Amino acid sequence: MTAQSAHTVKVWVPVVWDTVELEVTPEWTVARLKREAFERATGGSPQTGGVRTGYRTPPRCERLPGEVSRRSRAGREQDLGGLACAQSRSLHRAACPPSARSLDGLARNAAVALHVVWHPTSLQHDAGPSHPESPARLEAILGALRSWGPSDQLTWQEAEPAPDQALLRVHTRGYLDRLVEIASRGGGRLDADTAMNAHSFDAARHAAGATIKAAVLALEGSPAFAPVRPPGHHATAARAMGFCLINNVVVAARWALDEGGVARVLIVDWDVHHGNGTQDLVEADPRIRYVSLHQWPLYPGTGREEERGVGNIFNVPRPPGLPADVYVVDLVAAVERATDGWVPELMLISAGFDAMAGDPLAGFTLEPEDFGALVHRFRALSVPIASVLEGGYVPERIAAATVAHLRALA
Repeated sequence: MTAQSAHTVKVWVPVVWDTVELEVTPEWTVARLKREAFERATGGSPQTGGVRTGYRTPPRCERLPGEVSRRSRAGREQDLGGLACAQSRSLHRAACPPSARSLDGLARNAAVALHVVWHPTSLQHDAGPSHPESPARLEAILGALRSWGPSDQLTWQEAEPAPDQALLRVHTRGYLDRLVEIASRGGGRLDADTAMNAHSFDAARHAAGATIKAAVLALEGSPAFAPVRPPGHHATAARAMGFCLINNVVVAARWALDEGGVARVLIVDWDVHHGNGTQDLVEADPRIRYVSLHQWPLYPGTGREEERGVGNIFNVPRPPGLPADVYVVDLVAAVERATDGWVPELMLISAGFDAMAGDPLAGFTLEPEDFGALVHRFRALSVPIASVLEGGYVPERIAAATVAHLRALA
C-alpha cells in the first residue's frame, strides 16, 4: 500500500457503537471494509460472531450518505462510494452519535421536552369497516407514546382547529365547503379510497391545526410531533384522494412563511407513496423545497425524478425490495442536494411509516430504527423540526417507528 494510493477513512461499527480508522485503497469493496472494521473493533469476525464483551447493541447506524452504485441496488457488492462515516459533510457526521450513547440515552438527556400535539377527533374519523386508514393506527401510537415517554420528556397538547385563513392558503373555498356539506350529511365517499363520516372534517381541521402548532413549537425551540388523522399529503387544492382531506404539512408550511417569520421551509416526505398533493401545491413556490422518497411504480403514479418544479422538487423514486440502507442513504443524499446553498429555517417531516417492511400497501424494507437514524442525520442541519403522521398500516409497527423517530427528535 503506497502513500499515493492509500487513504484513511473512519468506519462506524454498530455492534460496538464506535468508529475505527482504516487505510484503504480504491480497489477495496464495502464488504471488505465492513469486515476489516468489524475485526479491528471486536477482535472477532462477522462469520464467527466474535465480539468483545461489555457492549450494548444499539439501533442500526451503519452507512452514511454517498454515491451508491447501481450494482449495490441489484443486491451485489457495492463500490467504495458509500463509505461508512466518512467525515466530510455535516449530515454524514450526524449519522454516528458519540460512542456508547444509545437513542434511549439521547432521550433521557434531552435538554428540552418533546411536544406531542393531537386532538381526540382524530380517533372519531372513520373511513369505514376494514379500511386500512383506521383509528387503530392512532390508538397504537398513542399507547406506545404514553408507555414510553417519561413525564419530563413528553409534553402533550390538544390542538385547536386550523382557522379558515390557514386552510384557504392551501385549499379552495369551494372544496372546503364541499367537505363541510358531506360531513353535515353524515359522511360519504369522495373517491374509491377516500371516505368521510360526520366527524371527518372536524378531525381534518384539528389535524391541520395540530401541524401548525407543531411548527410553532419547533420554531420556539421544542421539537414536536403531530400524531393525527386523516393524513394529508395526497390532498390537492381542490381534491381529496389517497385517504387525505386537508394537506396538513403544506398548511403548516404556508403558515410558517406567512405568519411564522421564516423565509424558507423544507418538507421531507418519507411515506412510501409519493405526496402528489404536496408537490402540486408547492412546486411553483421557491420558498418551499420538497424532498420525497417513495416507491416507484406505485400509487398515485407521480413523483418522477425529472419532476423538478422551479428547482425546488427533489424526488427519489425507488423500486421495492432494496436493502433498507439504500433507501436511507438515498434520502439523506437528496436532502443534502436540496439544502446545498439553500438553508431552511424550518423542516417539516411527512412521517409516513408505510415504508417499513411488512406494510400491506407497499414493498419497502425499512425498520423502526431507520427512521431514528434519518432524524439524527437531519438534525445536523441545526434547523427546527416538526413532524406529522401520514401513512403506515400495521399498527404495532408504526407505533414502534413513531417512538424511534421521536427518540431521535428529542
